[in-house]
Amino acid sequence: MLALLTFLAGTACADPLFDLMQGNWVGEGERVQLASGKRTRIETQTQAQVAEGRLTSANQISESGESGRREYARQYWVRPAAVAGHYELGAGQEISSRGELAGDLFTAVQTVGNWMVRTETRFLGRDESELNETFSDERGPIARTRIHFRRQP
Repeated sequence: MLALLTFLAGTACADPLFDLMQGNWVGEGERVQLASGKRTRIETQTQAQVAEGRLTSANQISESGESGRREYARQYWVRPAAVAGHYELGAGQEISSRGELAGDLFTAVQTVGNWMVRTETRFLGRDESELNETFSDERGPIARTRIHFRRQP
């Protein structure tokens, strides 16, 4: 679900999105289950690096809430698509979603069966970004996640 939480800011490179995303980041936020109001606190440490034409993001994620604490790692990649400003995102060898950069907003949508995850990352300058993610099914939104990221030295 937090596949796209790594789109952050960093040092200069040839691709405008990669320029915004690469670097070391710390994020804090929460996920809210809309039906129950259940809240889960999320903390993440992210390292995003460019190599061989794509950006790879390694994430250490910690979630804590009513059901306890859970820690896990995720790794994702993003690469430019054929059309300028458009991107492919995935894990392993498969493309799992597609995205678009428009100014300071990166939007990606992932669909699996009846499930959809829409992620919007707004870049608030070079050292901050805010991720807003909505997880939905055919009836509408189920959960919303908001994470605020800050770049680390």
